Amino acid sequence: MKNILIVEDDPFTQDFYSFLLKRAGYNLTILEDGDEIISKLQYDEFNLIIMDYSLKNSSINGTKINGMQLTRHIKNTISKHIPVLLITGFAPDKKKDMFLEESLADEYMLKPITDFNLFLDKIKRLIT
Repeated sequence: MKNILIVEDDPFTQDFYSFLLKRAGYNLTILEDGDEIISKLQYDEFNLIIMDYSLKNSSINGTKINGMQLTRHIKNTISKHIPVLLITGFAPDKKKDMFLEESLADEYMLKPITDFNLFLDKIKRLIT
């Protein structure tokens, strides 16, 4: 069974991901903060990280960061091999390449997620 780390600070969105992804057969770990993620990635193995762009209370070593910055940190210092799906309401499709290059994410989706099949297809493609 594949393990997914979800980095999301909104309880409603956490529940949404949990419901949808558990039904699809994935094991989930849900975290809200950058410091938690750093320690979790040192001890556990994940096949995918789903990262919220606009983390409200996330930090690394006391420095406030957003999901894009956290993704860059993970890819540059902890693990380049774990794919990251960045979820955002801020990046228009016409700037997809620039957004992915800046964040180092492997893929992104716009909020709100309304196409559940597309969401699950992206996850499956990234994990395979």
